Amino acid sequence: MSRIAKIIVLIQILVSGFALAQPATLTPANPTPNQLITVNFDAAGTPLAGETKIYFHSGVVTTNTTTPTGGDWKFVKGNWGADDGVGQMTQVSGQPNKWQISLSPTARQYYGVPDGTNIFYLAMVFRNANGSKQTSPDIFLPLSVPAFVSITSPATSEVFVPSGGFVTLSGTASATATSMEILVNESGTFTSIAEAFNTNVISTFYTPPSGDVIVKITAVINGTPVETFSTFTFKTRPDIQEEPLPPGIKDGINYHT
Repeated sequence: MSRIAKIIVLIQILVSGFALAQPATLTPANPTPNQLITVNFDAAGTPLAGETKIYFHSGVVTTNTTTPTGGDWKFVKGNWGADDGVGQMTQVSGQPNKWQISLSPTARQYYGVPDGTNIFYLAMVFRNANGSKQTSPDIFLPLSVPAFVSITSPATSEVFVPSGGFVTLSGTASATATSMEILVNESGTFTSIAEAFNTNVISTFYTPPSGDVIVKITAVINGTPVETFSTFTFKTRPDIQEEPLPPGIKDGINYHT
């Protein structure tokens, strides 16, 4: 076999391997979270080949923009092992291994993701009716989010703060923004606490009350206003109280009879 022929065979193997590893596609291609999206699944070559009923167990990735993992799933739709119709796919007529499901009226509404929350990927596995067979590993299909902002700090939804202390609130934009702003909602109304211009990062110190606070970051990117927000629970640590030793107690080991 010639060298060129060997290269062609290698390319075919690689392409074939990629096709087997990625049995799911989206229609339209490169959709946004605010569109109706059809998920297409080809069961051929998977553990679900020949199944007469297939379920789409799925969620979304709202924070990881590059390398999502199983821990990034949010707003999950589906009840594993239950043949209850939630996520049940439709078989394509005349093609026993081809299946589809529509995320309608939009992907955002299908999953119940609030406006202002980014959706970067659809996360999914496919299973049979009782969950005894499934695809593996998790499949992540990217959505088109051309302009967005993300909250980068705090990193967790529950934050412990020393009494009278502060936390850092910060965010990033997907590109240089003409303006960025951080707002907080402590009791029903958003209040601006920081602004930045011609940048893609913003940060400020903030002394929160004890309880839930909604943090929102807005930006204008290439003339398009975008925003994101999240609720954080701030828990105040009380100050350590130092008290004098009880009478008769000395430093070190004390023996009592």
